[in-house]
This record gives sequence, C-alpha cells and structure tokens, in this order.
Amino acid sequence: VDLTLQKTTIGDACLDEVNGNTYELKVVNMGAVSATYRRTGNNSSNNKNRIVVIKDIPSGYTYNDSDTPGGFYTDLNNTNNGSPARRWTKVVQPNTPSSEFTRYIYIARGASNSDQTLDGFGTIMPYPIRYTITPPSSTSSYTDQTKVEYRAANGNTAYNGANIESSYSPPNTANNTNSEEINTISSPPTVDDTVYYCQGDDAGPLEATASSGNTLNWYLNPGGIAVTAPTPFTDSPGTTTYYVSQTNGGCESDLAEVDVIVLENPTSGSISGDQEICNNTIPNEISSTALGNGFGTISYRWEQSEDNGNSWQTISGATQEDYTPGAIKRDTLFRRITIATNTDGASCESTATTAVEITTKRCLLITNPRIPSSAK
Repeated sequence: VDLTLQKTTIGDACLDEVNGNTYELKVVNMGAVSATYRRTGNNSSNNKNRIVVIKDIPSGYTYNDSDTPGGFYTDLNNTNNGSPARRWTKVVQPNTPSSEFTRYIYIARGASNSDQTLDGFGTIMPYPIRYTITPPSSTSSYTDQTKVEYRAANGNTAYNGANIESSYSPPNTANNTNSEEINTISSPPTVDDTVYYCQGDDAGPLEATASSGNTLNWYLNPGGIAVTAPTPFTDSPGTTTYYVSQTNGGCESDLAEVDVIVLENPTSGSISGDQEICNNTIPNEISSTALGNGFGTISYRWEQSEDNGNSWQTISGATQEDYTPGAIKRDTLFRRITIATNTDGASCESTATTAVEITTKRCLLITNPRIPSSAK
C-alpha cells in the first residue's frame, strides 16, 4: 500500500485573503497492494485498518470544510450512511499538535459499514474532502499541508493505530504529505517604461527587476506564450511594445509594458572651407552648407584630426553649425556630426560630414640687406 493525496484547486490558485482559497483532496493508492479499511463503529467488526487524513490549521486562519459532499459524522460509533451519504467521520482536536494549531482528522467511511478496498496502481478514492482556508489579513504566503496515513486496527472506534506504511522495508511514507506554498499575486516587475535605441544600434536582451524569489516571464503580446528576454530589432525606426510579468509559484502578476522606440538617425548635412594657410595662423570659418536634420533639438559636435583621419578628437565647446578654428600649426582635417535629442534626453548621432582640410605652409619674410635703408 502506498497512499498519497491528489489535490485540486477550485478557483483562484493565488492567495485570496478576502474569500479564501478552495481545494479538493482525494486519497490515491499508488502501491501494488490494495488497502483494506473500514469505518469506525460500535462493535468489534469495526476494529479494522483506517485511512486517515490529517490537517493542522494555524491559529488566525479560517477553515471551512462544509462543502465536502455529504458532509461528516462526528460520532465514532455511528455506522449509518446518512442522507446524503457521509463518507468521512471528522474529529477536531484544538491545541494540537501545539497551542498554535487545530487538528482536523478525517477517517474514511467507505460506501457501507463493511470492509472496503482501495485498489492500487493509482486508484482514486471517489470521496473528496473539500475545504476553504482563509489566512489572516496581510499574509503574503502560507504553506497548505495535508497528510494521509494507512493506520493499523487499534479498536472499533480507534483511528490512532500505527502507520502501516512505516513498517515496510524501506518505509514508503515520503509521499504521504501534500504540501503547497500559496502566494499572493505580486505587483508587476520593475521596468524602464521606455527604452530608446538609435537606428542600427546593437541591442541587448531587455531587462526587468523581479521581486525576491520571483521569476520573470516575457511576452511579445498579452496572452501569448512566455519567452526569454527578447532582444529588440533596431533596423527600422518605430515603436514596439514588449510585456513582462513575474511569478511566485503558480501566481503571476499583471503585465508591465516596455516600449522600445527606435529613433531615426539625423542627417549630417554638409560643410565647406578647404583652404591653405600659413603655419600658425588662424584660418577662415568652416561654414555649414547644409544643416543636419532630425527629431527634437539639433546640436552639433566638431572633431579634428592631425593624422590624416586615423584618429579624431572632439573639439571642446564647438556645438554650432559653423566653426572657426584657432591658429593651426600643421595640416588638419575637420568634420561635423549632427546630434538629435528628444524631450526625454535620448540622443542619436548622424554619420560625420565629409571632412574639410586645412593645409599649412611655411611663409617666411626674407629681407635683402643690400637694399639701402630709407632712413636719414
């Protein structure tokens, strides 16, 4: 004999501190040997093995088993079926197993006052115990636990015989207890409501922060199939909404939305001002011949290179459409990049303009000492 419990959730699987959570239990014999048992009663023929279900309810919790089909007898001597038929005898033991609990014991009665058999190989007893348990307010989770035992005969009204399954070698009592953690519905995970990318950016998987002990579920659409954290596509401008929830056990939060906005890169415009100047002199202004265009507020960044474009340095303070360099001592390239910034502070940059080249030459003033001075 190998008894276990089949538990079915009736209604919401998540903790409901207002209406409580309702469950139904059925005894199952997973063993290869049938379990014979009989109800308690008022004569020696009732001194048989028992199938006993035990629940310990913590103080402060409301427990209601009145929806059990047929209800219960509480008189251990009663052998009648009753109308409707009562398939369980119930015993309530306050302050058991300690002062913080009340123990509810259910003794299987079967279909009649005769020896009953629960066959093995997964046979389910057709008489459920249905109950509703309501935790105290502000409870975030609790463990609902029930045990079933196959107890040896110990008197015609007794139900406290030894657990027969403990006598097997090895004992097969490991699955006698059904334990389930019931959790509240968490709030949605913490996310950035809007995530910006520039067109063509390398994107990584989206991120969200789950509460401790919770697991994230990502969705491409509400009601869809959970996926791993998606990586947005940035090939084209536009907005795509992704959804994420978190679960603690069987309870899933509402969805949090993440809008991924791919911004179109601004245009670079164009500049002009190629020139040749004397070494260590100030060149003419490098002028904008076409402004950069894009979303939001437009600004610029100017860069220069003194190694023919192998490396570029940002010019501090150069943010306007035109730029006048300071004195130049060597050949230098200049280019401009357009920056578009939206009201959320997200920015995208254009490609650089074609570079303007300023070349330098040595300009020496040569005097001829043979030319007489005009001074008198």
